[in-house]
Amino acid sequence: MGFYRASIILCAIGIAIALIPTVLYIAYSQELSFLKTLETEVASGIPLYLVFSFVGVAVTLVGLITFVRAIRHAQEPSAPRVRTGTMPRIVSPTPTVARPTPTRGAVTRQPPVKRIEEVVESIEKELEEAINKASVEQPTPPPKPQQEVQQKAAIKVITAGTDEVCPSCGAINPLGQKKCTECGADIYVEDPNLPSCPVCDAPLKNPQKLTDKIYVCRVCFSELEIPKELSKKL
Repeated sequence: MGFYRASIILCAIGIAIALIPTVLYIAYSQELSFLKTLETEVASGIPLYLVFSFVGVAVTLVGLITFVRAIRHAQEPSAPRVRTGTMPRIVSPTPTVARPTPTRGAVTRQPPVKRIEEVVESIEKELEEAINKASVEQPTPPPKPQQEVQQKAAIKVITAGTDEVCPSCGAINPLGQKKCTECGADIYVEDPNLPSCPVCDAPLKNPQKLTDKIYVCRVCFSELEIPKELSKKL
């Protein structure tokens, strides 16, 4: 019973790891600022809350495999042991008595029953295939254009902004937000012909010019140093 409980607890922990961070991020990321740390990308295009989901699914599958193996182990017959003195002696099971063959008039057909061992083996194989498939198939983000990456690398951030300002209603929005959470208007629209701000990813359309090289993004108000060859496109 203790092994069964440990397997069930392991499954419950895996489900909690997979669901709780994602649900909290979706429901309360706008209200609780510390939940924005779940947006941190562990790899390119893979945020932290998605990593928690992968780990939770893996832990749940391990718990299910452990539970199935415990059931299989419990179904295996064991030979009884009888202690005589100090040395244990294995007693062979009593031979089964052959049943008399029924008469023709009393013949009854029973439906075939699938063995429990075969069911357990099939479930175990399906779980192992699911684990191997989950470990191989990971979402790969689409590669960003090389030109856009080079432009962002060429732009230096002097002072980084911490949020975005909606140009329609002036509401404060988190970085990376394309639509205003208050009025629903577009904060910015992507433009592949313009270099983008390395802080908020908004296109640098008519940024505020301070000097020949220093500009201010009109979305997140970050202070940027833009080379002359890029400033000609603004």
